[in-house]
Amino acid sequence: MKNKLKWVQIGGLAQKFCLAIKDAVKSMCKENLLNCKSAEELIDLMEKEAKLGNIPDPEIVEKMAEDKKDVGLFLLASLIHREFARYLAAKSFEKRVFIDETFGAYVKAIGLLLGVFFSIKDERIRDELVRSLAEIEYVANKLGSEKDREYTKILRMIVLLSLKVLDTELGDNEL
Repeated sequence: MKNKLKWVQIGGLAQKFCLAIKDAVKSMCKENLLNCKSAEELIDLMEKEAKLGNIPDPEIVEKMAEDKKDVGLFLLASLIHREFARYLAAKSFEKRVFIDETFGAYVKAIGLLLGVFFSIKDERIRDELVRSLAEIEYVANKLGSEKDREYTKILRMIVLLSLKVLDTELGDNEL
């Protein structure tokens, strides 16, 4: 696994990223809702690399998940994308840079989380999905162009309709 990875140097934030990702994955994997063996192995590598200021490239983790058809790795990739989105959003608020990249990272995170939710239909994943959606909406309203806000509304509608369909299938009409 280590040979396939590319690492992104982000310095001191790497350990914070790693801890946030690890906590989220552990909480979602603790009841064996999905096979997280590969994700847990990668988290172990992440912890070592984070001490050097590195975090795995989420695109590579996503490709590994596709190759292995591993939902746990898809979850991990989505959370790495989201941590990058949060980092870029903070930079965007500070200096008005990386706005497009912020939206791209959030869209990737939301798309992957939606796929994971379709696979395992767990409320914690739904909560992470809704949280990510709220974050992108906040960024769109504060920093985005009119086009960004429109795309975000469409994304929100797609996600909420997908969740509604799944909730109906599961007999849960909470949304």
